[in-house]
Amino acid sequence: MILDEFGHGVIILLLKNADGDKTTYSNYRGITLSPVISEIFELVLIALFEDHLQSNPLQFGFKHCSSTRHALFSLKTATEHYVKGGSNAL
Repeated sequence: MILDEFGHGVIILLLKNADGDKTTYSNYRGITLSPVISEIFELVLIALFEDHLQSNPLQFGFKHCSSTRHALFSLKTATEHYVKGGSNAL
């Protein structure tokens, strides 16, 4: 039955760097393939509730125009600020 498969997915490992060590787990990242019905349900929910949904301003991943580079910049900037002020940030 389709509802039995609703929350299930298939995890596939993708190689990050073809020139890297293929025997090292850190050279892979997993993605989950979800059933189409789950994807449609998610799109419907987003369409219905997107005006009411907010993410935390401190979240960097999975947001438009944001990345881990922004998170690293924020961490570096905050650390430098506190170190210059005499704090032991480490």
